Amino acid sequence: MQGAGFIDGRKIVTALTDRGRGTDKFWFSVFHEVYHIKEGHTGKAGGASEAEEALANEYAQDVLIPPDKYKEFTCRKDYTCASVKNFAAGLGIDAGIIAERLQTENEAAFDQFNCLKTQYELS
Repeated sequence: MQGAGFIDGRKIVTALTDRGRGTDKFWFSVFHEVYHIKEGHTGKAGGASEAEEALANEYAQDVLIPPDKYKEFTCRKDYTCASVKNFAAGLGIDAGIIAERLQTENEAAFDQFNCLKTQYELS
């Protein structure tokens, strides 16, 4: 688990763990939880369904990387550190977010581009 949302009285609370401090996991988790809040999944008995979880995942990935731009990038199959950095810069996001998506979708090895992942330091 990277995050959770719940209702505390009249407030919606989103909590994120410090597991996986990378910008990729952090921002994905934020937008995943935002989707649950937006769609009213928070506070449901038994939590979100598998279908709702899948929709939250899709929402998070699409907010971070627009689907049309991601498809265009992956169609080129130009996976170098420079191309990943340039693509991320053009979207205004951290290159680690692109790296994680490529890894998750088996476009890159699980350890490829890890050097591009920024880690947050918690104090």
